[in-house]
Formats: sequence, structure tokens, C-alpha cells
Amino acid sequence: MAFSGVLPVIAVLIQSLGLGFLLIHNNPSFSETFRLENYINARPVGLTNEASFFVYQLFFSTLALYYAWKRKIVSSKLYYILIALYIYGVIVSISRTGLLIFALFFLIVWLRESKILTVKGFLKVLAYLPFILIGLLFLGSFNIGGFNLTERLLSSFNQGADLSTLERYGSAEALFKLILDKGLILGVGIYNFQYYIKDYLPDYMDIFYYPKGVAPASFNFIFQLFVEFGVILAVFFFYKSRRYIFNVQNDRFYKDWFLFLFIFSFSFQTLNFAIPFLIFFYPSKVTI
Repeated sequence: MAFSGVLPVIAVLIQSLGLGFLLIHNNPSFSETFRLENYINARPVGLTNEASFFVYQLFFSTLALYYAWKRKIVSSKLYYILIALYIYGVIVSISRTGLLIFALFFLIVWLRESKILTVKGFLKVLAYLPFILIGLLFLGSFNIGGFNLTERLLSSFNQGADLSTLERYGSAEALFKLILDKGLILGVGIYNFQYYIKDYLPDYMDIFYYPKGVAPASFNFIFQLFVEFGVILAVFFFYKSRRYIFNVQNDRFYKDWFLFLFIFSFSFQTLNFAIPFLIFFYPSKVTI
């Protein structure tokens, strides 16, 4: 798993150079039909058909690589080479989700390693802050694929940044209204959100056209789950999931896997309803 990100990153690097190779482009989740795409002079997507899918896959390779290094399965030299390659791949992809998740992950790891909750650890973190700010300003001076890195990252928090952001915000708002209207006790049923969501879309979503039988993607698995399960069953699901995960003894990798899977689920549809099965099919008490 730690090395599984190498080929996708190489693909992204090739695509970022204006070169390309044929990929099958077929995403039934978004009603897309089969076609071949070379992605020459287009936004890099690795071996997927969407940059956010690429960083979603790459993140878990990064997580595995980090823990392989911590457990001395891979050497420090190889770790730093691959981690630099993975981070560069995320930057080149210009994925806001990727930039946010990777930044959050390394921040959490750094704070853990620094023992932020101790006085010594807190002072250590404080001492490094000026260097971090300088590094962020340095990255902010780069423009890749017509985007400034800092502006690209901050655009995630700007509802009207672009059509993609607008649709995500609108879809999330509609799902939240749907939870309040139909999901407080019993939900609407698995995958049934699509039959209701268009009636709850905010006015600023009028610029989008969804023909009959087509609904916007939820982009937010957590809200989708509350809509379809209902609040009572969804809360029970998360309670049971947390118990399963935290019953794993002394295994930070296992817990981090689901922590960041949960965070990803707020930004786009991650594996849809494969997630509950992934969680519940794990033994509740295992030591890895």
C-alpha cells in the first residue's frame, strides 16, 4: 500500500509536463459514458478521471508509507524520497481537497510528534511557527496550471469561487435542509436522497440544469448518510463505528485511516455506501 501511490504520481508528473497517454474515462457515478482521454494539456488526474479521486487514493498510500517508516519497514531515505514525490504530486494536481487533507494530516502528525500537550512540546511548536509561516508564504508565490497555490487552497472556503465550489455548497445546504425536513427520525432510504434533493436546492443553484431523472451528487457522504438513515440510526451507526475502531489496541494507523476517511467524506462521495461495510466487516477487537 505504501508504494501503490508511485505509479499514479508518475502519471500526474507526465500529465503536468503536457504529455499524455490514453485512459479509459468511465464514471457511472456521474452518468458518464465510456470514452478514451489522453489528458494532454489538461489538469493532471493520475490514473483516475478526477483530481480529487487521485489525491483520495494517494492519501492512503501516504498514510501507509508514514506508518511503514515509523515501524522501520522502509528506510528513512526511501521514506523522504517517496513522501516528497507524493506531496509534489498533490501540489501539481491543484486539488483543494488534497491540499487541505495533506496539510491537515502532516499538521496532526507534527503536533503529535512534538507532544503539543506538554509545556516543552508547546514551546517547541511555537519556536517553529515563524519558519512554517515563511514556508507558506514561499508556496504562496507559486502559480501552477494557472492557479496560485494559496488562493486555490483558500477558495475551498469561498462559496462562489467557481462552479464546482458553488455546487458543493449548494448540495450540502440542500441535504442539510432535507435532514431537518425528512431525516430527524427516519431517513428516506439508501440512495434515495437523489429523488428529493432538487426540491431543496438553494436559489443560487438555479444556474445549474439537472434534467429529469438526474440529480446533483451529494458531495457530502456524512450529510447523505443522515438523510438516508435518519438521525437516530445515523447516530447509532457512528457510535458503533467509533467503538469498533477504538477497540483496536495500540494501532494508530487503523484509527487514522478511518479518521481521515471520515474527513474526506465531507468533501465528496467517498465510496458511497461501501464505507459502512468497510467499517463493520473489520473485527471489533484486533491487534495489528
